[in-house]
Amino acid sequence: MSVPDPPSTTSAPAPPLRISSPAPPLIWSLNAVPVRTSAFPVPVNSCPPPAPTIRVPSLK
Repeated sequence: MSVPDPPSTTSAPAPPLRISSPAPPLIWSLNAVPVRTSAFPVPVNSCPPPAPTIRVPSLK
């Protein structure tokens, strides 16, 4: 019983550390999205909405 205890304790702190690492990059990407979307509305009004919408998914 003492054997399973140590592995479970080490595996517990491991996941949170990994989650915190990808967290910062995700925040940066989210910040970039609103910035681009705010700039898009201006040209979108002048240009057709379907054009920019199709280009976004195609890049992904």
